[in-house]
Amino acid sequence: MYSWQSRPDCDAVDEPLYAHHLQKRPDLFRPYRDQLLQAQNPDGEIVLTQLRSGKRPGGTSNSNTDSDAERGAGLLFAKHLAKQIVDLDVRQTACGPTQRHIILIRHPFKQLLSFAAKQKSAAHAETSLDELALPQLLDIFGRLSSTEDANPVVVDYDDLLANPQGILTSLCRQLGVPFEPAMLKWEPGPKSCDGLWAKHW
Repeated sequence: MYSWQSRPDCDAVDEPLYAHHLQKRPDLFRPYRDQLLQAQNPDGEIVLTQLRSGKRPGGTSNSNTDSDAERGAGLLFAKHLAKQIVDLDVRQTACGPTQRHIILIRHPFKQLLSFAAKQKSAAHAETSLDELALPQLLDIFGRLSSTEDANPVVVDYDDLLANPQGILTSLCRQLGVPFEPAMLKWEPGPKSCDGLWAKHW
């Protein structure tokens, strides 16, 4: 996400379906649940409609923010987690030639260790297959692969770490956008695109 936010022509949105996910799953513990449900629109259909129109989703109202216009952004990057697309058709998020999906994958054992470490720090209450969202990701990939013009691009996390310039250059080429060197470096610390939960993760 930070790579895309670092581009001069792109605005990034961090997990815009998170509130939708929490509303659908009242059993899930998150220390910031109430705050997030106030800050984000929990209606996933509205959020997807806003994203399809190229707008950054607004808060709990139906309005949009002007952040994309202020940045002069031509691209909008939305970071999603597979488990957050609850009772929504993922194919609705890639309904045209200008909208594409990037599927970021990671070795399941490494993902398990990372998520379990966050359970110890009280960011969540359970490390489970449902929380890791591997079945959901496989289902999403299958649905997108069978959808005309969706053409999801798969990126391996370890490959990206080992060769960021090569992988990002190839990714941009597959997406039909020019590679920007700014995607390789950004200042440390919080970013404007971070969700309010960033400090917990």
